[in-house]
Amino acid sequence: MCGDIGTCCYGLFCTPCLYGRNYAEFHDVGCCGACCLYCWCWCLSCCFATDLRRSIRNKYNLAPDPCNDLIVHLFCSPCGLCQESREMRYRREQGTFATVLNQ
Repeated sequence: MCGDIGTCCYGLFCTPCLYGRNYAEFHDVGCCGACCLYCWCWCLSCCFATDLRRSIRNKYNLAPDPCNDLIVHLFCSPCGLCQESREMRYRREQGTFATVLNQ
């Protein structure tokens, strides 16, 4: 059961946009480039979506999933992106969210 229908629908019907939003929020950059990359390079999207998921996991010291991050994005990327979005929102609400600035 999904407690956040808006994010779930956004992830299901506009997966590249949710990836772009997550990337933009995590790195404090615009979302358009990441959204376009996900959309245009969909056959590789599981690779770079996995990288963002791993970065979120490392930043917040989250335990690994029961399955590999690549498997999550390979078979159900919208679900993985929704999880990441909810985790970042939770961290922001708790006051433990900080963006990663590009150097």
